[in-house]
Amino acid sequence: MLGARLDDDTVLVHPSERGRLKQALLKVGWPAEDLAGYVDGEAHAIALAEDGWVLRDYQKQAVDSFWAGGSGVVVLPCGAGKTLVGAAAMARASATTLILVTNTVAGRQWKRELVARTSLTEDEIGEYSGERKEIRPVTIATYQVMTTRRKGEYRHLDLFDSRDWGLVVYDEVHLLPAPIFRLTADLQSRRRLGLTATLVREDGREGDVFSLIGPKRYDAPWKDIEAQGWIAPAECTEVR
Repeated sequence: MLGARLDDDTVLVHPSERGRLKQALLKVGWPAEDLAGYVDGEAHAIALAEDGWVLRDYQKQAVDSFWAGGSGVVVLPCGAGKTLVGAAAMARASATTLILVTNTVAGRQWKRELVARTSLTEDEIGEYSGERKEIRPVTIATYQVMTTRRKGEYRHLDLFDSRDWGLVVYDEVHLLPAPIFRLTADLQSRRRLGLTATLVREDGREGDVFSLIGPKRYDAPWKDIEAQGWIAPAECTEVR
C-alpha cells in the first residue's frame, strides 16, 4: 500500500490506497487522522428552503461538525431529523450528491423531504432502484440495487463513477453492505456523510465504518433530544 519513503517520518501513499491503508492501520491499533482533503466535485446549486421551519440547534451543530471534518458519521435518535441534517450538508456542499438508502420506500421519503425542504425540484432528483435507473444531479440509490450481482459482476457499482459527485450520503450507515465497503475505500477523495441512530453492526465491522466513511463527528443521545422536547419520551423496561 505504501509508495516511496520521503524521509524518516513521511511515506507517499497512492490515492487509490487511502481507504485500505486506514483500514489496515485501524486493525493494528493505529487509527489514522485523514487530512488529505477532498475534491469539490461537480457544482450544483442547492439551498435550504426554510419556509415556516428552521433547522434545530443540534441539527446545525451536526452539520457544522461534519463539514469541519469533511467526512464522518452523525448519530441521531430515530425521529430527530437525520434527513434534514443530510439536506443541510447538501446545501453546504452545493454539489452533485449521491444518496444511498436501505430501500425504495426510504428513497422516496428522502425525495419528498428534499423537494419540500430545499430548492431542488423533482426533475433534479433521480431514483436508481430496481424499478428506475435515473442519474441526475442528486441521485438516490438503494443498497440493494448497488449490490445486485449478475454472472458474478456487480453491474451497478459504476454509478459511483457516473458523475463527479461532490458528496456521498449513506443513510442507515450501520447497514452498509460489504461490496459498498470496498467501493467506499476508493471514494476517499469525496466528502462522505454517514447517518445512523445506532453504530452497532451484526458483523462487528463498526471500525470499518469509521475508517471508510469517517470518524463520529456528532452524537446526540436520545435523552438529550427528548429533554429538549423534540422527540416523544421513551420508557424502557427490562424483560428477562
